[in-house]
Amino acid sequence: MNSVGKASFTWINNATFNFTSWNTDFPTSNPKDYCVTITNGKWTNQRCININYFACEKSATITTSSKGCPATSSLYVLTRDQKSWDGARAACAQSGNGDLVTSETPEEDECVRTMIRQNGLESSYVWMSLNCINETFYDHWVTGANLSYRSWKSGEPSQYPTERCAIYWQNSWFDLPCPSPTYYVCEASLL
Repeated sequence: MNSVGKASFTWINNATFNFTSWNTDFPTSNPKDYCVTITNGKWTNQRCININYFACEKSATITTSSKGCPATSSLYVLTRDQKSWDGARAACAQSGNGDLVTSETPEEDECVRTMIRQNGLESSYVWMSLNCINETFYDHWVTGANLSYRSWKSGEPSQYPTERCAIYWQNSWFDLPCPSPTYYVCEASLL
């Protein structure tokens, strides 16, 4: 955000202001105070030569769920980078997008599969949060929820103990070695 005149500010990309959150007595009218900082959620303007932390914005490389998804309290994020199963879980958590997706109902499973198809990844491997690392043989999601709905391809899971993590592939579930780099879907609660 920068100043375009006396106490008049604009986003650097010329985006429209949807809200403001100025601190009391801000913005000041000092023409040298044309950069904005955030402290405790409130905006203040100050000189741009002051040293501060910063946040960057990057264009999204993700797709979220859209029409046709069941009424859930979750946001689904399909990534365009490839990681191991553990790496994908860590990336979901670090990005604030919860954990790898759980498809606990046919409707939720179809929602995720549709998102994968719409992004042209139906022939690519895509991680979900199901594994049998702790000798549970695919009976619980990593969230601890029981695996009551299943959508395994006939004959799957097939390569235990070599393949211990589950993927979406060609519109079904398969098992795959956990270190394999694949795409992944994160699921975050909106509540």
